[in-house]
Amino acid sequence: MSTITWPWLPIELIDAIISEAWSSPLSAHDRSTLIASSSLVNRSWAAAFHKISLEDVHIPNILYAQQYLRIIHNESPIYTERSQTLPDLLCSSLSFTLDTHGSAAGQHPMFIVPFGEQDRLGTMLSNTLYTIDTLSYLPNLRRVSIEYANWGCSDIFDNFRLSSFPAQVTKLEINFTATPGITGVPMRYHRHTGRVPWSLPFITHLIIGGACAEFIVDMVATCPNLETLEIGNTTQLAVLGSLPCNIHTVILRRPCNTARRGYIKALVGALMAGLLSTSPSGKPRIILEWGEIGKSTWMWLEEITQNCGVQLVHKLCK
Repeated sequence: MSTITWPWLPIELIDAIISEAWSSPLSAHDRSTLIASSSLVNRSWAAAFHKISLEDVHIPNILYAQQYLRIIHNESPIYTERSQTLPDLLCSSLSFTLDTHGSAAGQHPMFIVPFGEQDRLGTMLSNTLYTIDTLSYLPNLRRVSIEYANWGCSDIFDNFRLSSFPAQVTKLEINFTATPGITGVPMRYHRHTGRVPWSLPFITHLIIGGACAEFIVDMVATCPNLETLEIGNTTQLAVLGSLPCNIHTVILRRPCNTARRGYIKALVGALMAGLLSTSPSGKPRIILEWGEIGKSTWMWLEEITQNCGVQLVHKLCK
């Protein structure tokens, strides 16, 4: 009886497949499944996955946060045959997904279990950052990303989530996403400017998506050396007022299939109100990551920005 043998995949192809899957925007549940299943294919697949997942680290749940800390704390059997410094040196990007898995339509989980799953996930975030900062782990870490799924904007400031933060990080991304069908997500937000006893002086690039304008103002205030601000909520730009003089680049993102009139009106209003008026002469610029912009509209916008001493750049959104 003949034995069926399957052709081996080149390691380069395995790396490409894993990289594509790992870099995709996955839910916390799907990423947890990918982590669990990737270790069960074969040794070559597992080795490739471990290397890729330790360069661009994603933490989708509490259990994996604990496992990752064991890995960089040299307590994981996965690396007993390798240099124990490898996991600590590989990481350049660290992403957290705080998702209560509320996929069914109905009330937000916070109203059913007050301070339950949400509090545990928030504590996971602050404890992990505290451990990395205090024990000087991940010296090559430059980017931290935090996704709040079906949450309001208050957790970071109300619970001091970023009061201990790795000083080697220069790029911070915070996104608020919503699951279709979930209602009752708390949207009320109280400004904290002037009342936050912590700051992030090493952050030079801040990305915020899905947040209210007041939250953006508070985050900008906590980053005194910020140079680039990238936001998706561009209809309330006027709330930002005149940005600090160290900010020289504002990147405005807009989904390609959304109406443009409100965004243009908000941009013009913010510019006229002095959005980048305090930036050094000849340096400030606004980058529009939008869809197609008509020639006449572009010329009009360009004239307004030039009159305000701002360079306007258009990057076609994907």
